[in-house]
Amino acid sequence: ADAWAIEITQENERGKINGAMFAGQYGGLAIGSSALALLANLFGYPVAFLTAGLSILLIILFPLYVHYTRPSEHHQKIFSLLVQEFKKKTTQLVALFASLLYLSYGLLFAIMLYMKIILKLDIAQIGLITGINCAMIALGSLIGGGIIDRYGKKLALYLFITASIVVTALLVLGTSWQIFSVLFAIIGFLQGGYTAAEGTLCMDVTNPKIGATQFSVLMSLGNIGEIMGIMVSGAVAELLGFPRLFLYAAWVFGPALL
Repeated sequence: ADAWAIEITQENERGKINGAMFAGQYGGLAIGSSALALLANLFGYPVAFLTAGLSILLIILFPLYVHYTRPSEHHQKIFSLLVQEFKKKTTQLVALFASLLYLSYGLLFAIMLYMKIILKLDIAQIGLITGINCAMIALGSLIGGGIIDRYGKKLALYLFITASIVVTALLVLGTSWQIFSVLFAIIGFLQGGYTAAEGTLCMDVTNPKIGATQFSVLMSLGNIGEIMGIMVSGAVAELLGFPRLFLYAAWVFGPALL
C-alpha cells in the first residue's frame, strides 16, 4: 500500500497523502483497541479474539475488489539497485533517523503496564485511553501532513519532536488517570505529526523503480528501532521505575532531533 502511494502521489502532496494513510491506520487502531477491550471486559477474551479474527477475514476479502493494472515488466536487478541506493549518504542518514525516531515509542510500550499496575485501570479503561491515543495519532497525521506540504518536513520534524521530548518527560506527573490521559493523548497527536513527516522523508529518498522494496526496508528499520525499545521497556520499568522510563523515553528523542 505504501509503495502504491509513492506511485500515485505528486511530490508536493506527499505530506497530505502520508498523513491520510497513517490517519486511516491509527483511526482503525483507535476503534479496534476501544471496541475489542470493551468486548473482552464484558464477554471475555475469547469473544474479543474471535471478533478480531473475523475482522481479519473481512480485510482479506477487500483486495479482491480493488482493480490494479500491473506496470510493464522491467528487467533491472532489484538487489543491485537497492545496494546502490543505500550507498548514498542521504539514504543512510534517513535509515538511521528512522531507527532512532521510534526508540521512544517502543520504550513507551510499558505504558500498558503502568496503567494496569500503577493507575489500577481495568481492560476497558486501558482500551479507551489507548483508543484516544490512536485517534489523536490519526488527527496529528492529518494536520502534520498539511504542515509538511506547506512549510516543509524539516520544520515539521523539529516542531513535533521537540514538543514530544517535553510532553514525554511530563508523563512523570501523570499520577492520576485524568492527567495521564491528557498527556498520553498529546503524545499521540505529536507522534502522528512526526510519523507523517518521517514517512514523507522516506518517500523522497526512495527510487520509484524499486519503490516497494526500498520503502519497505526504510520503514522496517523504523520498526526495528521500535522493537528494540519494546524489548527493553519492561526491564527498564522493573529495574529503574516508571518515572525514569518516561525520562529515558524523552531523552532518546535527542539523537533523532540532532
